[in-house]
Amino acid sequence: MPDPDPRDELHEATMALWGVVNLLSLCDEPVERRGMEYILRTIHDRLEPASEALQDFRPQQ
Repeated sequence: MPDPDPRDELHEATMALWGVVNLLSLCDEPVERRGMEYILRTIHDRLEPASEALQDFRPQQ
């Protein structure tokens, strides 16, 4: 099985961030900090290794 493409990982994390933005823009109630912190850390945990992998990434031919 080939290694995951870091571009796909970045795209998925970016879409997750847009989901958070949309959720917050629709929410009229206060947001619990602990829950939001967990969501953002989860997204960051996917973005960081993917962005590092892009430094030396060469698409497979």
